Amino acid sequence: MPVEELRRRVVEGPIFSTLLWLSLPLIITQLVQVLYGLVDMFWLGKVGTAALSAPTPAWSLVTTLMALEFAIAIPSAALVSQYVGKRDWTSAKKVSNTSIILSVATGLLVSVLIIPFAHDLLSFLSSGHAVKEIENYTIGLLLFLPFLFLSMSIASILRALGDMWKIALLYGLTTVINLFLDPILIFGIGPIPSLGTLGAGLATGISMLLSGLFGLWVLKRHRFTPRIELDSDLVKKISHLGFPIFLSYFLKGSAIMATVKLFSFFGTAAIAAYGVVQKISRFSSYVAFGTSGATSTMVGQALGKGDKKRAERSLQTAVAFTFGAMLAISFLLGLFAGPIASLFSKDPEVVRLSAIGLWIYAPTMPFLGIVFPVSSALNAAGRTAISSLLGIGRFWLLRLPIAYALGKILNSAIGVFMGIGLANLITGLVALYFFLNTRWMRRIV
Repeated sequence: MPVEELRRRVVEGPIFSTLLWLSLPLIITQLVQVLYGLVDMFWLGKVGTAALSAPTPAWSLVTTLMALEFAIAIPSAALVSQYVGKRDWTSAKKVSNTSIILSVATGLLVSVLIIPFAHDLLSFLSSGHAVKEIENYTIGLLLFLPFLFLSMSIASILRALGDMWKIALLYGLTTVINLFLDPILIFGIGPIPSLGTLGAGLATGISMLLSGLFGLWVLKRHRFTPRIELDSDLVKKISHLGFPIFLSYFLKGSAIMATVKLFSFFGTAAIAAYGVVQKISRFSSYVAFGTSGATSTMVGQALGKGDKKRAERSLQTAVAFTFGAMLAISFLLGLFAGPIASLFSKDPEVVRLSAIGLWIYAPTMPFLGIVFPVSSALNAAGRTAISSLLGIGRFWLLRLPIAYALGKILNSAIGVFMGIGLANLITGLVALYFFLNTRWMRRIV
């Protein structure tokens, strides 16, 4: 669909049906990404508990590094969406180009700087548990980090344009490739040796590379072909809007690493259980991620057009739909927690902790159905500092102190899970204030 037609549908179509039309491919994308993570967990679980624990600390480190990319992608998407709302296609293409060049360069620089220190960082995170397996998996990811950043940048641009189905195709391709490569590189076949956790990391990295190249082709079809040039004024504007985002996601990633550290005090089984709960709980949050992306597009383009009332109604519709859907899904996850957890490990302790973690975590997930759409709307309106404070508060003021205290009091990983759940609940109530008071909505272009 031409970008002009995409814009017309976003800024003029019925709000609820437009929300569903934009959300559905993003929800599918989230399901695909859940499958992407579950594939690794499934195959590594067959290798052993130590291998199963590898993706959790590895991705906690990578998520922290991704803060730099979020600081580029999120403000770029806000600018692109508002320029599209204004029909200023030239400026939208300049932002797109600048975002991609910055993303690839940043990914390359981070990869080169971090790989030499990966062993020390991961040894600290895992408290000596399964360090070799974790390091192998992480190196496989870091080698392809520029392409992960590239894919994220392209997805944010497509989301700003309203072309959500191409995002689904982008991540669908990643998952299909990973599905194919994982067993081959983990266990070996023919002349290809068994690489274990390194193979799982490389499979993910190669899929990132190919999806990034596909994304460049999609942008070319939209006449958003990147050029090797930077607009210095846009770099400054993206940096200004992106700094709070960087701070938020860096502290979020650091908090996730710290959470892994808390679980590591209770052994390898606790780390593995946290990884299982994270992957499974995303089935509850995939609706929130999908509608949040749609909210960002609808609010951004409506504000760019100068239609604040439509921006407000879009956010209201997104929150109501997301909260209800996540409530239903979370109920099912809690109800079948035990059988689901047993699919990922034969270790009785991993299964027991995973099931308990889901029973604690699932009921609080619907409150993220308020947090995510509100945060996306704040970012689309250029209020990145407020959105960032919500994220920082959730992890550093709530999750870590409460999880640490309850873990210590109960002397169990169960206390850490309780802290995570309580942080979700309280942050949801804070986000409700910004949902009810929308004076913060504004145009930034």
